[in-house]
Amino acid sequence: MEWTDKQKNRQLRARLLAAGLAPAVLICAGTGWLWALLGGLCAAIFYILIEWLLRLTGGSLAAAAERAAGRTAGRAVLLLEALWTLLAAARAAGLGAWAFPEDAARPLAAPVLLALAVWAAMQAPGAGARCAAAISGLLAAVFGVLLLAALPDLRPENLQPWGSARGGAAAFAALLFPAAALCARPEGDSRLSGGASVALALTAASASLAAAGCLSPALAAAEPLPFYALVKSLTVFGVLERFEPLYSAAVLASGFCLVSLLLDAGAALLRRAGSFDRASALPLLLYLPLFALSGPAARISEEIWAVGATVFWGILPVLILVIVLLKKVRKKE
Repeated sequence: MEWTDKQKNRQLRARLLAAGLAPAVLICAGTGWLWALLGGLCAAIFYILIEWLLRLTGGSLAAAAERAAGRTAGRAVLLLEALWTLLAAARAAGLGAWAFPEDAARPLAAPVLLALAVWAAMQAPGAGARCAAAISGLLAAVFGVLLLAALPDLRPENLQPWGSARGGAAAFAALLFPAAALCARPEGDSRLSGGASVALALTAASASLAAAGCLSPALAAAEPLPFYALVKSLTVFGVLERFEPLYSAAVLASGFCLVSLLLDAGAALLRRAGSFDRASALPLLLYLPLFALSGPAARISEEIWAVGATVFWGILPVLILVIVLLKKVRKKE
């Protein structure tokens, strides 16, 4: 089946939104809503800028890296991009355990998420994207239900802006993952999904606003998982309801979408950076290394993660594309 550009656009938007729910509720909910919004919007600006530069250069980032720095140096840059993106996939799998904070079986979340992502990557091209698009509507509905259930408990005095720039940096790094999908976009692909990156910023701000509005800013900042603490306290008509299973299922499904996206992008960059005799089996070969890294990667500090994400998914792609664009302009002159 041939997909039209319009269908690809919808599928990519759905995939990004489905993958963005997990970082929004796990990471961004613990920051001030204004900082979460600003961090998300900065990530959206980077994403839109890279997308715009890709359209101007008329190619992919993989091809642009070789044109900007030469074949050897360009492949070295792609290798660094691939390794960072795969580390992000391992980290996302490790954070999947947060979907079950009170369950003794939560360590199983990482190997299960990675196994599902590897399985999707080894199917027909785009299988992971189709899976994510299929469940994106359900994830949006679950998140909407949780926010609606939280509305009666919102206290106006808790809705004032709070937090610090550190929280904004954490939100920026958490929501910059769509740039990884652009890094691995095929040459000639004209999909546009800047609106999805803006929607991710609004989702993160909504999760933060609900958590602080119901719990209080001080409690939201102190809780390791403020949105989960909010979910445990939700009531309907004055009766405490058990929304935790709904929350856990949504976060785990979103975690699969995120791991699948990052694995697809990292494997594509790794294939371009070097030749592999068994390229089709590459996702399977990556399973054990990523599983081994999932624990340590989940413990990387937010400061280090923010710097790495900014360099590899922000500054480096923009720099490469700007160099290619300048060479293209000079060649015309």
